[in-house]
Amino acid sequence: MDYNHPMNGAEIAREIGITRQAVSYTLRKSMIKMYHTVIDKGWAESPFEAVIVLMSILNVNKGDMKDIQEFISLFSLDIQKDVKNDALEKYGERFN
Repeated sequence: MDYNHPMNGAEIAREIGITRQAVSYTLRKSMIKMYHTVIDKGWAESPFEAVIVLMSILNVNKGDMKDIQEFISLFSLDIQKDVKNDALEKYGERFN
């Protein structure tokens, strides 16, 4: 596997011989576990802050709101809702 460039779900699936859906499921499950760990350990005080902490840990570009929103979409719908509500409360229309 080439770790020098980002790979999409289909590329990862092809590389390791599983379905794209299995990649997506595993990624989402891992993201949920990491999110709850950040919250439970007290590394973040709010859902939106937890996302920013995870982006930093995973070295994900935080260049603009689009990057953040795409990262948020990796989580389950209930976490997405919590994060978006928290961000709207803190940042208002700048988050949209």
